[in-house]
Amino acid sequence: MPSYHEGLPIALLEAISYDLPVLVSDIPAHKEVNLRQEWFFKCGDIIELREKLALLFEKGLPEE
Repeated sequence: MPSYHEGLPIALLEAISYDLPVLVSDIPAHKEVNLRQEWFFKCGDIIELREKLALLFEKGLPEE
């Protein structure tokens, strides 16, 4: 969720409830959710977002 500003996003909570990997910008609303630090990227930093997306794709989605 590369947001610059929004309230607590329901889509983020839903993704977490399904144990899906998430990447979120480091805005205050996202910081309210207790996520691992590696799941955050600096707001507006597309290079960091690209790098973290690449790492997620390398790891793959969780198996069912």
